[in-house]
Amino acid sequence: MSILALPAPPVKPALGRPAWTDADVYALGPDQADAQHWAEQNPDHHTTEETPVEVLGDGPDWDVLADDAATTDCYSRGFLPL
Repeated sequence: MSILALPAPPVKPALGRPAWTDADVYALGPDQADAQHWAEQNPDHHTTEETPVEVLGDGPDWDVLADDAATTDCYSRGFLPL
């Protein structure tokens, strides 16, 4: 016994809706015209906040932290670190 399947009807766009387009959906950055416009509108916009490097410094010494972790691991297992 075979079952016959009817082909699926073609998909139609909804009435009154424009066709889909990917134009102007993906971009790598602001449009040059927009960037120029905002530069003209905000000529004195700048920040005086500190950068993360200025706030945090150079960061932790990861080698020292790794050595401390290895030492703690040895002690927790009952070994003396070398």
